Amino acid sequence: MKPTIIKLIPPELIGGKTYYADSDGNIRNAKGHIIKPRFGPAARNYKRGSCHPHVRIGGKECRIHILVCSTFWGMRKPGQHCHHLDGNKFNNRPTNLIFLDPDEHRRFDKAMRSGKIYVRSLVDPMVFEMSHHCEI
Repeated sequence: MKPTIIKLIPPELIGGKTYYADSDGNIRNAKGHIIKPRFGPAARNYKRGSCHPHVRIGGKECRIHILVCSTFWGMRKPGQHCHHLDGNKFNNRPTNLIFLDPDEHRRFDKAMRSGKIYVRSLVDPMVFEMSHHCEI
């Protein structure tokens, strides 16, 4: 069993508060306790059937996948989407998340649906050098 890696979430994402993301896809408070995910409408742009798990930090609903991906792979650029490589929006491990531009995201999804590529997850985040561009 691999040890859990715990990293500080960039404070600018969560209003200067101290929270952590771990390599199992959990969010932890300042004391290191795992925060129980919430389900249901998380944001103004909620669409029925497309809800991602989220946590409440400082009165704000934050999507777990965005916090984890930003913590392990760096801040997302304006307009980028956070994609779950295996298609499971409840698998928020950093090895399953990648930031993509909208066009890259569409090409990636199309290639997966057509069977041109099959992705389960990335390799160990401490070994893998993430590329934010996919050539498909």
